[in-house]
Amino acid sequence: PELKKAVDNVHRYFGMSDHDRAKKRGDTLFRHMQYDNALAAYRSALELTAGNKYLSGFRSDVYYNCGCAEAAQFKTGRAADDFRRAVKLEDTKEKRLGYLSAVYLDKGKESFIEEAQKLGFTEEDMQEILIDYKMLELPTPPDDPDECLMTWIKEYKRSG
Repeated sequence: PELKKAVDNVHRYFGMSDHDRAKKRGDTLFRHMQYDNALAAYRSALELTAGNKYLSGFRSDVYYNCGCAEAAQFKTGRAADDFRRAVKLEDTKEKRLGYLSAVYLDKGKESFIEEAQKLGFTEEDMQEILIDYKMLELPTPPDDPDECLMTWIKEYKRSG
């Protein structure tokens, strides 16, 4: 049964279109936290579907996944750009929240509010989202990152 399942998966994979295979490859790489490689696969999927107006939902999903991969690397500005592209192609609440989260992390509360208003969120919706954000404890960057890094290196060497 396991061999049959594996053969079925291979047949299904090779029966996919090139852009679906590229997205699937990106999804697998993302799950394994290989974010740069996942982004390359997602960008390939986007190139393969460039100009195809019938695949706007697919392209939106791929842009959303790009945003997730960028956010996982703390590249919040790039993530916001990808999430914005996803929303423009297919406007869903999940994609809007991804975009707003990246804006909040990249530019702060004021930009978040401005963008949320542009997207038509009510004051009540915004307050609910902001309450969720308050529950997150965002780290404060060190005053001197180089000094902090050197301290970590010394601690690591002592522990090993």
